[in-house]
Amino acid sequence: MKKKIVIALSALLAVVLLTMYGPRTLKYDFITMLANKVQTHAEMDQDIIGVRLVPEYVYAIYYEDKRIGVLQSLEKVDPLLKEVYNERYAEEFPNSSLSFNEDVIISKELTFFAYEDIDNDILTYMGDNDYFAIKVPKITISNGAQLYVKSLDDFNVARDKYVLNFISQDGYTNIQNKVDIPALTDYGSREVNITIQETIDISEGYAAYSDIKKNVEEIIHYLSYGDNTEPEYYTVERYDTVEGIASMYGLDPQHVVMINSDQLKSTQDILTEGQVLNVTYYNSPLTIVVTKERLYSEIVYAPSTKYITDSSMAEGLRQTIQKEQNGAADVLMKEVYVNGVLQEDQSTKISSTITSAPVQEIIKLGTRVIPGVGTGSFRWPVDNPYITCRWYCYSGHKALDMTNRYKTYGNIYAADRGVIIANSYHYINGYYVRINHNNGFVTYYGHMRYKSSVYIGQKVDKGQYIGTIGATGRVTGPHLHFAIEKNGVRVNPCSYLGC
Repeated sequence: MKKKIVIALSALLAVVLLTMYGPRTLKYDFITMLANKVQTHAEMDQDIIGVRLVPEYVYAIYYEDKRIGVLQSLEKVDPLLKEVYNERYAEEFPNSSLSFNEDVIISKELTFFAYEDIDNDILTYMGDNDYFAIKVPKITISNGAQLYVKSLDDFNVARDKYVLNFISQDGYTNIQNKVDIPALTDYGSREVNITIQETIDISEGYAAYSDIKKNVEEIIHYLSYGDNTEPEYYTVERYDTVEGIASMYGLDPQHVVMINSDQLKSTQDILTEGQVLNVTYYNSPLTIVVTKERLYSEIVYAPSTKYITDSSMAEGLRQTIQKEQNGAADVLMKEVYVNGVLQEDQSTKISSTITSAPVQEIIKLGTRVIPGVGTGSFRWPVDNPYITCRWYCYSGHKALDMTNRYKTYGNIYAADRGVIIANSYHYINGYYVRINHNNGFVTYYGHMRYKSSVYIGQKVDKGQYIGTIGATGRVTGPHLHFAIEKNGVRVNPCSYLGC
């Protein structure tokens, strides 16, 4: 290569000297000899047929880092592009035009060499290798994502269909048309707003045929997974649940429902063995924010049992003066969902109205010591409970996994009165506590964030704080693993909590 450059430079110097001082015959004989020695380094065979005394402009064509050849003129380029467009793309992309794709560079260069005219061969080569780009709508998202679509109508349809993964058709229509949405009077939820966090700019651009999204389905796939995502599927096995499958693949259960909307309606759907579900990791270039209001009845727990001492009663004797009764409150929450996932840090309580007041349990004792015998009825061990994995949500899961819907690391409470019989750590369930209620029941609290401050032998009251929700042990995220044993056998906690 270095040798050839030296030859070329020597030729140019010789041309200058011969032009100024050499005899005319010798001058052109020497030029012809040098032209035969210098070679081009291009994809196509193209000879140098002479050396000019005065440099002229030519048009070198490059694809990526490869030099294809040298055009004598650009006059044939536009006719070629029109011909290829009419032959290959006009029917599928009407009223459009063709250009070279972005990897093609036409460089205007000044040279002393006279190149063989192979313009037609170069343009044919570019056509055979499909180095073209079609003018189509270009969608640019403010986070840097870009896509090219065959039809802007297809994009609008795909965008609206994609948005309906996160909001009902009626809700979307009402919000778009600015319809006044009636306030909630019954328990349930209503959609009050929807936004796309990113801005979308629509223009025109040139794209290779393979880079164009050609129908609504291809655009929806891009809006769901971005570029270069191979779909992943899972075949349902016996006892599988939506929540369990989501946990295995690091997905939110609602995302599993969303990307399998043709088969699933909710996270509580019963699955069929052999059913095939899409479990592709969700990576959308759009952020859909939906605001909802939810009205629900919340349990208002009775205050801790009030104990009254009576010196006329022997120590250890007890008498229930007033039975405990939980109350209820109507709670209106503002909930914010981002791409279908509830954002606990953005959800706030709008109002809370007591509908039935709680009644405190009053017990007369011969002593002020809190008894270690349970009532036989259980309260939820966390506030704002949200079940993430039910009884047997996967094989061998004899418990409930739950979180505090609005506080990831919320408090954990004793589900009933009893005595602490274990406060330890296990590599699977992390920090845990066991409470013996001395009436045949034992409760278990696993994955605590820290080692509990209670001690073995300590008597605890129903609703007493015993720890914090955590993610110690083998987990995919913070939650409480709550189990109930009755006479040494695990039983479904929902039978006692009323899930």
